[in-house]
Order: sequence, then structure tokens, then C-alpha cells
Amino acid sequence: MDTDTPRKHNDKPVDQQNAASKKNVKTSDGGPKAPEVVPSPHNPDGPNHCRYEPSPWWFRLLEGAGIVAVIIYTGITWCEWRDSHSNFLVDERAWISVKEVKVITPYSATSEGKIGIRIINSGKTPALRTDLITASFGQTSDAKLHLVTPSVAMAIGPGIGDATLVLDVPPSDPTAKVYLHFVIQYWDIFQKPNDRPHYTLFCGYYSPPAQTPGFFSTADSVGCNAMN
Repeated sequence: MDTDTPRKHNDKPVDQQNAASKKNVKTSDGGPKAPEVVPSPHNPDGPNHCRYEPSPWWFRLLEGAGIVAVIIYTGITWCEWRDSHSNFLVDERAWISVKEVKVITPYSATSEGKIGIRIINSGKTPALRTDLITASFGQTSDAKLHLVTPSVAMAIGPGIGDATLVLDVPPSDPTAKVYLHFVIQYWDIFQKPNDRPHYTLFCGYYSPPAQTPGFFSTADSVGCNAMN
């Protein structure tokens, strides 16, 4: 540089130069900065900690055994309840049996007669719609049952033994041995109207004059069994 060359002076005042300098500094230092992105640490084993760990084989075996035990226990409990309920119904239901059968209107060779059937309910609850449904009367023990004229079905309370059903019989020789079969049906209070009814079957005979006049005896020899 030539020392003889006149030195150039800055015509701007000192204050303006300082202000411009500060403005440049502020612009460079105070402007918005981009957010710093912190990279995630490189850990190849990290995802393994979020994966479901399978249960050991013995734990799965215990779970299966527990489920089977619950199913078996439920089945046993249900069977016990069913048996207990069935026993309750058998113990509490009505039971109709024949107490006495006798001639209440004598029959003859030319006229019909009537037979009174005295029944008793030996159960603990009433018998409903009790009635005769079929009967046979004649001098042969293998006579077929036939439908009888329905009477008024009755309800019979427990312990009542004076309920009587009446059966009309056809003309027959009053001196000959006769056989009588009949079926009584009834429902108990635990049954629905459409359920199968209970049945009581009677088989008997009357052999005058050796027997008590007018009374029928049970005839086991003709293969008659009570049904309920």
C-alpha cells in the first residue's frame, strides 16, 4: 500500500455504525433455530422386551387341568341337584292306591250293576283329575280293558280315604266268579297339564258265596301289578 495515498474515512457516524453492528449480531444470534433431533439409541435387543413371553408348559398344563376340574365339578353338582330334586318330587307327590272294591248296586243276569272303588291318597300333596279310564268285568281273567264312561274327575287331598269312584258293570250271573280290572289315572301338583299322568292298576275277583258278599279280592294270579 502506498503510504502517501490519502486514507479514506467512513462518513457514517460512529453511533450508526455501532447500531448496524448490533443489528447484525442480533440477527445472526437471535433468529429461529431448527430443533435438534436426538437420534434413538441403537439397541437391537430393545424390541425383545415388548414381546409376549410364552407361559411355561407346566403352567398351561395346570390351566387345562383347572378347566377340566371345573367342568367335572359342574356336572357332578348338576347330577346331585337332579337326583335331589327327583327324590323331593317322589317324596312329596300324590300316591293313589285302591283301598276297597265292593258291589254297591247288585247286578243280575238281566240288569246292570254298580261297583264302588274306594281310593286313598297316601302322598303328601293332592292328586288332581283323578278318574277311571279303562276297565273290564266278566267271567274270564284275560278280558280286555275297554274305555269306560268318564265320571267327574276329582281332586283328592293327602290322607283322604273316603273318595269313591263308581264303575257301571254289565249284566252278569250273580252266582258266578267274576274278574274285575281297571285303571285309575291322576296327576300330582308338580306336573304340567300335558305331562304323562300317573296310573294305578287294580286286578281282582269276586267269587260268591265263599267270599264276603260284595267285596273283591286282589288277584295276584292274573298278573296284575300296580302302576304309578
